[in-house]
Amino acid sequence: MIWGPVAVNQTKNFSIELVDRLQVSIGPSTGGNASGDFTASLQACGGYNPPDHFCEINISFTPSATGLRTTTFQVTDIDPTHSQHLSATLTVQGTGGVPVLELSSNSITFPDTPVGTTTSGSQMITVKNNGIVPVYPGLTFIGPNNGMYTAGPITCNGASGSLNPGNSCVFSVLFRPTAVGPQDGTMRLADGTTISLHGSGSASTTPLPLSFSSSTLAFPGETVGFTTGPKALTITNVGSVAKDVSIQLLDEQGQVEIDGVFSTPQPFSRCYGLRPGGSCRIDVHFSPTAVGTRTPKLLFLSNPAGQSNSDSSSSLTQTVALSGTGLASVGGPLMLSPSGGLFFDQYGATQPATLENDGDTPVPIRWINYPDNNCGTMLAAHAQCVIQVDGTYGDVKVYATSSTPYTLPISVPPGHASSNPGFIGFQPVSLGSSSSFAVSDYGTVSIIVFPGMNASEFAGIGCFASGGRGDPCFGSLTFSPGAAGLRTALVGITSGLTDSTGAAPPQKIYKVFGFGGSSNGADFTVSESDFPAKIVPGYVGIVTLTNTGTAPLLLYPDDSNNVHPFAPPYFKLSPASYPGCTPSSSINLVTYASSGSGVYLPAGQSCTVEVSFDVDQGTGAQTQELRFTDALSGLSNSQTLTGDSGPTENAPSISGGGDVGTIAVGATTAPATFTIDTPNGEGVTVTTIPYQGNGHQSNEMTYTLDTGTCAQKTPCQATLTATPSLTGGFYVNVNVYDPVTGLRASSSLSGTAGFPVVTFSPASVDFGTQQVGLQSTAHQVTVKNTGQSVLRITGVSLISDTAADFSVDIGSCGQGTISEGTCTISVYFTPHGTGTRSGTLQLKSNEQTPSSLPLAGVGSQ
Repeated sequence: MIWGPVAVNQTKNFSIELVDRLQVSIGPSTGGNASGDFTASLQACGGYNPPDHFCEINISFTPSATGLRTTTFQVTDIDPTHSQHLSATLTVQGTGGVPVLELSSNSITFPDTPVGTTTSGSQMITVKNNGIVPVYPGLTFIGPNNGMYTAGPITCNGASGSLNPGNSCVFSVLFRPTAVGPQDGTMRLADGTTISLHGSGSASTTPLPLSFSSSTLAFPGETVGFTTGPKALTITNVGSVAKDVSIQLLDEQGQVEIDGVFSTPQPFSRCYGLRPGGSCRIDVHFSPTAVGTRTPKLLFLSNPAGQSNSDSSSSLTQTVALSGTGLASVGGPLMLSPSGGLFFDQYGATQPATLENDGDTPVPIRWINYPDNNCGTMLAAHAQCVIQVDGTYGDVKVYATSSTPYTLPISVPPGHASSNPGFIGFQPVSLGSSSSFAVSDYGTVSIIVFPGMNASEFAGIGCFASGGRGDPCFGSLTFSPGAAGLRTALVGITSGLTDSTGAAPPQKIYKVFGFGGSSNGADFTVSESDFPAKIVPGYVGIVTLTNTGTAPLLLYPDDSNNVHPFAPPYFKLSPASYPGCTPSSSINLVTYASSGSGVYLPAGQSCTVEVSFDVDQGTGAQTQELRFTDALSGLSNSQTLTGDSGPTENAPSISGGGDVGTIAVGATTAPATFTIDTPNGEGVTVTTIPYQGNGHQSNEMTYTLDTGTCAQKTPCQATLTATPSLTGGFYVNVNVYDPVTGLRASSSLSGTAGFPVVTFSPASVDFGTQQVGLQSTAHQVTVKNTGQSVLRITGVSLISDTAADFSVDIGSCGQGTISEGTCTISVYFTPHGTGTRSGTLQLKSNEQTPSSLPLAGVGSQ
């Protein structure tokens, strides 16, 4: 077997069919100069196959060198019913090759190009494949400044997707400088061939569209493995039209940053449709992964907003420099004791762990996974603090000097797994009274109170939903305080249905808090520090929660007293950011009939909460009360937040269109007129998106849009016609985009497309016996349109050899158009001979498949 050229280190598969029912084996490749380049396997060769099956030998060829490569395989008959087992030698050979690329030039020089312009003109280079194997004509840009060079269209005269031997490709390369001065780069082709690139950026000669609150974001030194607080950057559109701003994070080599050292948590869509004079904001975090200084940059690309198929190569570019230094961990070491860890026979009993600073310098405490501790944010040299551990959070972990935590192992009760528990809060209950918390599910509810100091004051009652999935059952957890003050317990709740294997749902652990008598020691403050009078979309501010009382708090964001309770949540908590707090996605509030995310805050501690101003540009001043309520005491405190995202701006308006009713497939709607206006009188962009059939976007429906003078000024009028090609509903969205404000509006033209369907009543006509040469009386036939579109009748036709025996008076159907009504035709029989006579009547119409009316009669003398 002989195969043609295959690229070195590339694999190509071949197969050989043995047209017989065989049991054979094949040995490893031997001999030749390339036994390792070929491998063989068998398919359906192990027994008597059905007659329509073949024994197939599959050969894989992966040349390890250029030139002719050969080897042999031994194929042996192993059929136990054969008296002799014959062998045959299979010789295979192929050629290994490499692409040999010939360049029209090994360097490209670009003219000086102003920074921030779209791009330079394209520079071309021709690449010819002089080798014997095809090569994919891809390219990459490497080394410093590679982000300033991009590939334009690639034109090849070979097969699509590859550059075949003897063929050529023409590459176009674009230069887009982001800094002044020489900006050399390198382009590398698929085979490793490199082309040097030379370009120089000059000062911009045209105003750039964006301004920034800072040209650099310099972060303080941060220990490797930790993250700094955010640095904010406000982006303002100083141009005259709205812009879509996209953002890339580039490393020092100009490549897209992917290691996450610098990150921007806000969605970049905040900066799409950025209106003239409008601003958006992003926050950047620094998370060093190695010691040393990093100096990447943010690259901003801006296109006219709403521009379809916008290409980054045509975008205006601007940059903001970033810098930050990763620091080695210092301080400590810290020691956790007891050194052997903690052992728990049961949940509920708390044991102390001691954290000690054995070093001569203070150590910042970043985070401890068990919140009940007195360690604070800084542990002095040779000082100690105590962590109260109940086993519910797993091993004790203290994050301090590095991203690797100091760890104290724990052992939990058999059959249980540590987890991040949720919280259940009871508000104060008078001594001698009780309060209950309901747990319902469409299965089984089991509540276990683990032994502990106050466990006897809590009781759980489970339930079983006898009605199966349709009827819930109701369990309850009851709190009956035995003494005044804070009472706590640990509870395991299992609820739900068994899975398909019969396994019970998992148990969830909850910390339960309640006060006997009163919780007069509860108190806290809510304060904001950096919300300015005018907040731009995407702004993230910091709110500090401080427990100033003597009791722990379960705080949740409470919108029950919102200043604008029915308004959108202009201010909302960032769901994953509670620095300094112990967050929980499961705070169950007995007196507040819901559950949701919140924070557990021990006495004397503070935490910061990120709050995002979730509002679009140009919606005016907004005010909202950010309120937190303690699930234990019921105490509420709030901070009123205000923001002004700029003057309210009106969107463009469009009217017209509507439902045109039912038309035939292939018919064209009457022209629909759309009236368009904007507050500023400037021109707009009008686009259409067609849908038909089951509402899927369709490129088959044809339509004609005439935008008139809308691109130059408003008010204006546009007209639209549509020609559906499928049955069913259709509509064409007419979208208006105002490039000045960045706002949009839309309307649509809709209808239903179908075919008429003719039904005859009666469904056939039998004239009986009629004397030859005499005309019968008329038989009336009702024609009804039961289809989806108007029936247009242009005439009738009679089909059969004896059609001359029948005649038709089209009657009221001659008016030509039937929507949902009926018309009547008259049919006559005049036999021209004796015996049975038959025919078929069909209407000439726009029906997709003509309906037929059978006619019959008998001629007699």
